[in-house]
Amino acid sequence: MTEQEWKTRCDLAALYRLADMFGWDDAIFTHITARIPTETDCYLINSYGLLFEEVTASNLVKVNIQKEKLSPGRINSVAITLHNAIHNYRSDVNWIIHTHTPPGVAISSEKNGLLPISQQSLTIINDIAYYNYNGVFFWEEEERNIIDSLKNKNILILKNHGLLTVGENVATCFNRMYMLESACKIQINTKDPIMIDDETINKSLNKSLEGSNAKSTVLMWNAMIRKLNRLGIEYKK
Repeated sequence: MTEQEWKTRCDLAALYRLADMFGWDDAIFTHITARIPTETDCYLINSYGLLFEEVTASNLVKVNIQKEKLSPGRINSVAITLHNAIHNYRSDVNWIIHTHTPPGVAISSEKNGLLPISQQSLTIINDIAYYNYNGVFFWEEEERNIIDSLKNKNILILKNHGLLTVGENVATCFNRMYMLESACKIQINTKDPIMIDDETINKSLNKSLEGSNAKSTVLMWNAMIRKLNRLGIEYKK
């Protein structure tokens, strides 16, 4: 195993443990993937049947974009349909998080989706695409529908289903999901929301694109890793 693959395995296992810590898991039914830098046609996913709290660097399963399993473990065919589509068609995407949290599913079921009503929503609201619910991803034709919906956006709200974020690196992908999940929680707890105007949204987005947000995502990820290490969570096994 290459040093790059092991580093990716450790970061992905850490991401699963953080998802568990923040309540983003759904028993065994959600998934996170990471592309292997030295093998761009291969990515890692949790072994189907394991809880997020059981995921470690060594028990992640390697899969290629031909949907072939290359290491021991079970794979969820529904998960592979979703992740394979994005990894295959978006070469810039190395990390994908998919969740089914109650706040996320609630907002995905709202007629108007996520609303610009909180500071948390400002850096993500213009980066959101929507996917119409067609049932569980059992059909290969759904791969094309997923890509056609996501296009060049980095957040996909799957209507009546849940949330998805992508990123070039682990810090960015994690930060997008953190802000998205937070914005969803805020919205479902707001009875009479005040909308943030487009000028303020665009001004905040432009500031983030200048680099202030990129710096904070790295600082945040490093802080999360320190937290896992301080708690003695053995994700690197």
